[in-house]
Amino acid sequence: MIKATSSSEKTPRDSGSKQQKHAMNTAQSTLDSMLKEWRQDAKSLSYEESLQALDLLLTQLQNDSVPVEELQRHYLQGKVYLERCEALLNTVEQSVLQLDASSLKPNSDT
Repeated sequence: MIKATSSSEKTPRDSGSKQQKHAMNTAQSTLDSMLKEWRQDAKSLSYEESLQALDLLLTQLQNDSVPVEELQRHYLQGKVYLERCEALLNTVEQSVLQLDASSLKPNSDT
């Protein structure tokens, strides 16, 4: 005879699936907090410092010195440094665009 299980009873498959989801949520939460911390730290870096940090990460990746488990972390950290470089370049570009072409002084129109 087959015993019917109630919806409140957990099967091993359900339990494993819940554990996997919990582990994934925990890992995502950890990555999110790391990203927040990296972005905060990157705010204080100059363009050159951000570029140097990015270059160091790329060198580590090219030398296969990064364990496979840490590849995503290095990728995301590199992305933060790249975003910082782009933000600084955009700021400089905007200030250059606002210069008067003949005097190279800020336009009085802006």
